[in-house]
Amino acid sequence: MSDTARPETVRLFFAIQPNSVIQTALCQMAEKTVASEHGGRCIKLENIHLTVLFLGDVVTDKIDMLRGIADNITAQMFRLSIQGTMFWKKNRIVMARVEHYPAALFALADALKTALIAAGFACEDRKYKPHITLIRKADAHVPVQLEKPIHWDVTDWLLLQSRLSDHGACYTELGRWPLLPNTEPNSIH
Repeated sequence: MSDTARPETVRLFFAIQPNSVIQTALCQMAEKTVASEHGGRCIKLENIHLTVLFLGDVVTDKIDMLRGIADNITAQMFRLSIQGTMFWKKNRIVMARVEHYPAALFALADALKTALIAAGFACEDRKYKPHITLIRKADAHVPVQLEKPIHWDVTDWLLLQSRLSDHGACYTELGRWPLLPNTEPNSIH
């Protein structure tokens, strides 16, 4: 039997999160879909997000190192235009349908992943597929098309800790970093 205790870990991911107005609009769209469709469980309003990079279980002693790495990442602001909903049958989730994910999002994810791998962190090897989950455990879904798209101006990104409880996932913010204004015309508006 070993005298050394196993180090404490926490479940972490980097993400972008909409402001409360956008969260409310997305939550209302999801609730209408669940009420009229084939079941499922809506994501809690405060948990709506788009994952930039999932880390999984990380030793708590490494959180400050993650913050330091994030401090050195520069990326530009961007806009997401949410057109409605779509269904990912394999995973049984209803997602917000974004017509086009901008290059700035992929640049942020790539820069973060490159810096973390260089620092010795393990990152998923699969291709980045951004999505905004609205409903889990759906059996089927008829896509919703919004008359007016929801425009989400992304101005910062976060490090979040995920804890599971009897009431579902609870996210705690461990760090937040601003995105730089984009100098290209019409990049956000």
